[in-house]
Amino acid sequence: MFFGSYGLICYDTDGKLLWERRMGPFQDEFGASSSPVLVDGTVIVNQDHDIGNFLIAIDQATGETIWKTDRNEFARSYSTPILWEQDGQKQIVVAGSLQLAGYDLKSGQKKWWVNSLSRIVDPTPVLIDGLIYVATWTPGGDSTERISMEPFSEALDQFDQNKDGMIATLELPKDSPVVPRFFRMDLDQDEKLSESEWERHAAVFKAAQNVAIAVQPGGQGDVTQTHVKWIQRRGLPTVPSSVVYRGVMYMVKDS
Repeated sequence: MFFGSYGLICYDTDGKLLWERRMGPFQDEFGASSSPVLVDGTVIVNQDHDIGNFLIAIDQATGETIWKTDRNEFARSYSTPILWEQDGQKQIVVAGSLQLAGYDLKSGQKKWWVNSLSRIVDPTPVLIDGLIYVATWTPGGDSTERISMEPFSEALDQFDQNKDGMIATLELPKDSPVVPRFFRMDLDQDEKLSESEWERHAAVFKAAQNVAIAVQPGGQGDVTQTHVKWIQRRGLPTVPSSVVYRGVMYMVKDS
């Protein structure tokens, strides 16, 4: 059982505690949502938050780490990984901020990825007949309604009232798209945004794409141009995962 910032706990069927792994606290005002996945005696846990992101494989019997892969290039997301297997080779597939990626089950090595997802991903992908389907929507990722941030140098000229080379919440206009997202952008929680914090999230907003896609998993490296079978950009869900049944993908738009 996974309890967010407390961590992972393993009990036997009689209720005896066998082992536990402390993992938090996580920097994320919404907590943790991704569930553990069990495969071949291994517990897979993915945690994508504002900082300290990782994908980890833990021995199911002992609670010891088998491998741990850094995912700090990603912003927060809440999707549960899925398992994909081909020719006896198993991979863990994770839908996260801006990217769907496949990792080798035995080593945790990132093998392939598809770019251009939304900046936050809640839904879990579904694997049907050899294709992975995922639909995800977050504000600012539609072609007709973008969230954008000016370069940091321009932001300093406009907003840095005390001339300390940083941008505080009270220095921003109330209608700035940064204000409601300030907590997640302020990675060191000093109540100010540095150039690196500002530019990191400006890049995320620029790259974000709200999509439903069908992907052929596998390959090596960036397979965005070769493995995406189709893209749809309407009627997309924020939180609910999609279902594929008899050749049709069903999505619940929860706006």
